[in-house]
Amino acid sequence: MWKKSREVRTCLSVEELSALYDRAIAGKAAEGLREHLAHCPKCAREFQVLGKLVTGLEPRAVPEALLQKATRPPRPAHPVTPQRKPTARIPLR
Repeated sequence: MWKKSREVRTCLSVEELSALYDRAIAGKAAEGLREHLAHCPKCAREFQVLGKLVTGLEPRAVPEALLQKATRPPRPAHPVTPQRKPTARIPLR
């Protein structure tokens, strides 16, 4: 968590910002982090950037043409020819 001495505050780590964004931190710990964000422009900016990054990773609709192409069975690499069973050879005398 962020460290607070009488005069110096240490900025939040990426892990703390991420946990706060994911709501993995609750209660007084989350309140302390939010308080720091309210007073630290650097951390507030990083928290905003994190939000934009996460939003960019959210699933989106797949175009129908791409979905059809991805779900159809693959074509064989080369034409398949049926194998003939070997015939018995009769020796000639």
